[in-house]
Amino acid sequence: MKFNKVIRSISTKNDLKRFCSAYVVDHRNLQEDEIIPALEKTAPQYFYPENVEQAWRECRLHKEQDIRLIAWIMLTHVLLNKDDFMLAVAETDKEVIEWERLVIDAANENPQPTNGTSAKNLDLFRFVLETAWDQDNDITPDEQNLISNLRRRLNITEFEYRVIEASLGKFPQPGNEVHLRSHVDSARRHLQTAGFITMVRDDDGQDYDIIPEEIAACLRQILGIEIRQHGYQELLKYKAVRKKSYYIETLKKVDCHPKGSETLEELRDLIIHRVKPSILLGGTTPRDGLAHDAIVDWCRDLNLQVSGTKAEVMARIIGFYDHLKQRDDEVEDARTYWFAEYLKFAARDHAYLRAQQLIEKDIEIERKFEDATKYLFEFKLGHRPLKQVGTEHADGALSHGDGLILWDNKSKELPVHLPDHIKQFARYISASEKRVSAFLVIGPSFTPESAVTAMSFFVEKQTIITLVTAEELKNLADSWEKKGDQKSRGSFPLGFLIQQGRFNPDLINI
Repeated sequence: MKFNKVIRSISTKNDLKRFCSAYVVDHRNLQEDEIIPALEKTAPQYFYPENVEQAWRECRLHKEQDIRLIAWIMLTHVLLNKDDFMLAVAETDKEVIEWERLVIDAANENPQPTNGTSAKNLDLFRFVLETAWDQDNDITPDEQNLISNLRRRLNITEFEYRVIEASLGKFPQPGNEVHLRSHVDSARRHLQTAGFITMVRDDDGQDYDIIPEEIAACLRQILGIEIRQHGYQELLKYKAVRKKSYYIETLKKVDCHPKGSETLEELRDLIIHRVKPSILLGGTTPRDGLAHDAIVDWCRDLNLQVSGTKAEVMARIIGFYDHLKQRDDEVEDARTYWFAEYLKFAARDHAYLRAQQLIEKDIEIERKFEDATKYLFEFKLGHRPLKQVGTEHADGALSHGDGLILWDNKSKELPVHLPDHIKQFARYISASEKRVSAFLVIGPSFTPESAVTAMSFFVEKQTIITLVTAEELKNLADSWEKKGDQKSRGSFPLGFLIQQGRFNPDLINI
């Protein structure tokens, strides 16, 4: 949406005054009917490149670290990737917090990212970052400036930087605590007063964060953004570039050296984080990249004009994918059926599961019980299970602050007897590189001795074991889902699951 149209759709007088405070002189003394004409008169200042660059630098080096971080996430990872550079306010809050959780999960899965980046550079950067945090448990603007320059010098991505910071227990806040919506709102107000974003309201009274089109174009130029992320993902699926060898060859051109064992999807993620689409298509020299004929054929496949220089044709291709609208394709998930019969899987009801064609062999029961639990945590409670390597580990793991919550499924026809499994669970807990906040055992029911064993384990190892039945967990998930769709209800507070011994749903009051 163009600047002049945006300012005529701003939600409230306060939002209007906040936005005009960036460049309108004496804005406090203006009457309401004088504000919009004043904004129209000063509009060019809002997207004058030097002004935008200076405002962005001040934002990145803001004295408050929370604002510094959230404002960066909100602009670069959320709004600049959205259609029309706008998103419902509640959705913006949710996506900022989700991105923080994504980084924490990545750190828990792999504390030291190594894909393509020099291990020596990562070690040096980690040392500097850890040293900076040691002073007052905070990062000053001057330290932030040094860290940002060092990151670029060592060819470390912003995502790698944040993953390392999370592995130190400092991202997004000390203790890996995600920000609250109130923190996001504070950063929003700062971005409004800086002249980057404002808030508009539709006919239904829904408020949206929006970056006016001219300001977004200027920000993208400053940040070197050529394409929205969902468009880049679609571009990478085209046959001319969808090759493992081409991905690796391209990454090496930007001094990123994959091990070669990565999957196509992992290499695609590296490309998105490290390689601009113009380099992917055109390389780093005039004779590099895709052949001119291949780019012309690509243009023809997209029904775009094929005449012009190689650079012009590439720009049309990138522009095409940049303007693709984001679509949420709903794919049927077989786990929904397994979740519906969660109690039957927990109790190993072979006859029923076979009759319903949910299993063919008994061996499938355990796996589908585990997969249904992962579905429950991710899509019902809003927590993505972490990827785990090897075979000697619990069935699942979730990020919880600077630690983990582990769980193990036990599908049995009889009550679960914890003493039979405690040594196995103790191995899983001791093998964890991060502190285990709690270990959940999920089964059909439990023997009385199980709670006694859980208490003894806590006394000896100081680790909580929560014994929760499949029925209790499913009821909890269903109750949480009734609070609204996942976008509005947010993520279930996992701390309620940390209960010593037998789980008591009556202790949950939300």
